[in-house]
Amino acid sequence: SIVAWSVQTGPRILPYKPRWEKIQEKIERGDKTGAGNEARQYLESVLERVCRDTDTFVPVKGPKGYDVGQLFDPAKSRVDKLVRDEAFKQRVLQAFQDLQRTTIMGNILSHNNPLAESVSINEVRSFCNCVKNLDEVFLCPSCRHAIRYYRDLAILRCSNPKCTDPIEVKTN
Repeated sequence: SIVAWSVQTGPRILPYKPRWEKIQEKIERGDKTGAGNEARQYLESVLERVCRDTDTFVPVKGPKGYDVGQLFDPAKSRVDKLVRDEAFKQRVLQAFQDLQRTTIMGNILSHNNPLAESVSINEVRSFCNCVKNLDEVFLCPSCRHAIRYYRDLAILRCSNPKCTDPIEVKTN
C-alpha cells in the first residue's frame, strides 16, 4: 500500500496486509468502529463472491456495488435450495444464522449512530469472527481457493484446477 508520497522522497510503501489481519489489529487496539467498518466491507465482498460463484440471482445494481442487505438473503436462499449434501448445507446455514445474529454490528459501527459507543469489543469481535467463518465455509479446505458451482457437473467444487484434494459438494 502506498501510504504517503512526496516529490522529495517519493512513495512510502507498507507491505500488503490481508483484510482479516487488519481487522484483528483493529480489534486488538480496541478500534471498534474501524474493525466494524472493515468487517462490513469484508462481508460485502464475501457475499458478492458467494453470489457470483453460486449463480445467485441478484437484481442488477449500478456501479456502486451491492450492500449486505441486497446480498445476504439471496445468497442464503440459493445455497439452501442448491446444496444437497446435508452436512455442508448445515455448516453453511449455521454460518449464515450466526452472522444474522451479529450483522447489526456492521450497521451500527458503519454509520453515525449513538449506539456505537455502547457496543463492546467482544460484540465487535463476534461479528468479525462470524464474517470470517462465512468466508471460510466457501473456501476449499485444501488450498483455500473459493468454491464455485459447476452447473454441468451439479457440484460445488474448488475453483483451483491445481488443487490436489478439491472439495466437491453435491447439488440439486
